[in-house]
Amino acid sequence: MARVSIESRAERSGRRLTYGDAMRTPIVFLHGGGLAAVSWTPHMTLLGDERHMLALDLPAHGAERHRRWTTMDDAADAVSRALRERGLGRVHVVGFSLGADVALRLIARHPALVDAAVLTGISTSPVPWWGRLLDVMSWPVMAMPFTHRLLAREMRLSDDLRRAHLASTRPVRIGDYSRLSRQVLAGVSLAGVELASTRVLALAGQRESAHCRRSAVMLTRRLTAAGLESEAAFVPRAGHSWPLSSPAAVADIVRAWIDRPGVVDPRLVRYAARA
Repeated sequence: MARVSIESRAERSGRRLTYGDAMRTPIVFLHGGGLAAVSWTPHMTLLGDERHMLALDLPAHGAERHRRWTTMDDAADAVSRALRERGLGRVHVVGFSLGADVALRLIARHPALVDAAVLTGISTSPVPWWGRLLDVMSWPVMAMPFTHRLLAREMRLSDDLRRAHLASTRPVRIGDYSRLSRQVLAGVSLAGVELASTRVLALAGQRESAHCRRSAVMLTRRLTAAGLESEAAFVPRAGHSWPLSSPAAVADIVRAWIDRPGVVDPRLVRYAARA
């Protein structure tokens, strides 16, 4: 599985940017649908002097475009294999959209692997029919080179890195995107998540769909009912793609949740506080 990694000393090699403290629990970043591991570069750079980090291309994306998308569980197992190949044990996970859904299956299928997780834009129940219809209409658009270039601009990469990304990758195939999209719209399975000991911060943009906001709350309720530590919170004035436009906020939120158990970044609107 391809990756952008941050390791012990500053080093640049192609699409890799590496630096950080390898002695602390690593952070693994999982990207959204249609994006790639490189989309996490601004966030990793902000956290780069603090710990070991690794961003992975999910199947059918980026350098893993040749691997067909099959299921969420297969994608989660691919992440687990990549971590084992890297010699990594317990990790923290940050997931956005599709990456957050895959992270949930990673937590469920490999319960000893993930210590803490920050997940935003999850889908834990079926999307209404009208949402599915709109999504189907987007499938051909997601496979267009124009959309690939547009998404690359939204990643907030340096000009050189964006050009390298566009030169070395192609859009997600429509068949792969339609399969993964149908799985997201059906809602990711939560079976087994309560067997893990992962601390989960479930986020949604305050202006995101009601479906994603409900999904964050649903996940947190299930985890807390099982006696696990979990918080649902909303990002003020933010839509679904807020992690792309606000890397500094992501870095602060991740830092607070991972380094200080039970602490939620004060800029977030906690669901419990709304009760």
